[in-house]
Amino acid sequence: MVKSQGRWVRSLAYGATALLVMSACSQAATPTTAPATTSATTPAPATQAATSAPATQAATPAAHTPGASTPTSTQSAAAETPGTSPIASASTGPTGSTGAWTPQKGGTLYLLTGPAGRTQFDYLDPQLVYTGEDLAFLGATMIRSLVGYKYSSDPAEALTLVPDMATDIGTANTDKTQWSFTLKDGMKWQDGTPVTCADEAYGVSRAFATETGGGPKYAVVYLDIPKNDDGSSQYPGPYTATADQQALFDQAVVCDGNKITFHLNQPVSDFNYTTTLGFGAVSKVSDTGAPLATPMSDGPYMIDGDYVAGNGPLKLKRNPNWDPATDDYRGAYPDNWEVDFAL
Repeated sequence: MVKSQGRWVRSLAYGATALLVMSACSQAATPTTAPATTSATTPAPATQAATSAPATQAATPAAHTPGASTPTSTQSAAAETPGTSPIASASTGPTGSTGAWTPQKGGTLYLLTGPAGRTQFDYLDPQLVYTGEDLAFLGATMIRSLVGYKYSSDPAEALTLVPDMATDIGTANTDKTQWSFTLKDGMKWQDGTPVTCADEAYGVSRAFATETGGGPKYAVVYLDIPKNDDGSSQYPGPYTATADQQALFDQAVVCDGNKITFHLNQPVSDFNYTTTLGFGAVSKVSDTGAPLATPMSDGPYMIDGDYVAGNGPLKLKRNPNWDPATDDYRGAYPDNWEVDFAL
């Protein structure tokens, strides 16, 4: 469950796709505090009517049980249309709100997550993030993809693609054995360096590395790279590849300026969908050769302070080098995020 200025919204999942519905502070910019009595219970079904407290509700709300249809409050709650996303319509990604309020920038958004034994996200590494909840949160905050799923309360529409890092949802050749994407100009990492086609290709190469563990492999198995007799790829990833092995990858994933082209081993008509999993860009200079515990962000938020996984909350602040002109997919309304684990 997600809390922002006394409002509760849900994380909706359509199949393997998770849609994190983000809400910003609607009236006051003063950060709120998480309710002490909140318990980690299963959220109510997505079809249940959600209600929210009025804009005049105090900054620190009364305790609320997740899944309940109405916040615990002495004030009356104004009903919002079920299934609609409280995201401003200025972005072409998130759908506009049809409720009684509109989001404004500011404040802190708290993500309260359980179960009690879960003290961290499984991974923060762009090549390893796998579960729907983690994909939704990190994709909304720190990790961008070539394309993304459209924010919509309509399940069918939510399975359609919109551009994210790329200028469109990808272009295939006639027999669907090549897919090309052109990256947007002006994207930057949190340190101010440009996000390049080489960064995207390097991120893809990391998906082959056994040193970093598992992660989704849907897209990499389609790349036109020879396989060993046991079915494994002859390309072992960027850390141990010989020059000849690296050449196999470089022939399958080709950069030409801002354009990246994937050469496939078979026709794949929906290859662009698979790039939403494990194909995030990674700056080579920030790579450690191991799962990234604090990845460099190319999204609207970055890790605030020295975060140690499993030890306390994950706090995010605005990425000063994120340019909304390059990203109409994310509303990015809160100034800060705090993820409180093990509830």
